[in-house]
Amino acid sequence: MIIFVTLRFAEQVSPEGSHNLLAPNESYLDFLQEIVRPARGILHQHNLKGFHELRAVYACERYEQITHHSAPINSGRCYQLYRHRDQSARAQISYELGHGRIDVVSAYIGGRA
Repeated sequence: MIIFVTLRFAEQVSPEGSHNLLAPNESYLDFLQEIVRPARGILHQHNLKGFHELRAVYACERYEQITHHSAPINSGRCYQLYRHRDQSARAQISYELGHGRIDVVSAYIGGRA
């Protein structure tokens, strides 16, 4: 849930007219040096390898919120019990993560084997 709240906050504070968190006067290099590197240090302190792990956690949390079942990677079986609900959740999460591809979401939440 915390990741969902964090993403909504980021959306709210994104500069006017921006499609990311950079203001028109900010460079990507400055962003990397001032924001990304320190954030990676915090992630490593908490035994997280990087930002993709946060995306995976978000995807699993959203899957559970939408389906009311654990993600397949966490031993959930919604994909076996309620295929339509599973498919809808994967499509929604794919949209939220900006992929538009369910196979990418499956890498985060687990497959349907």
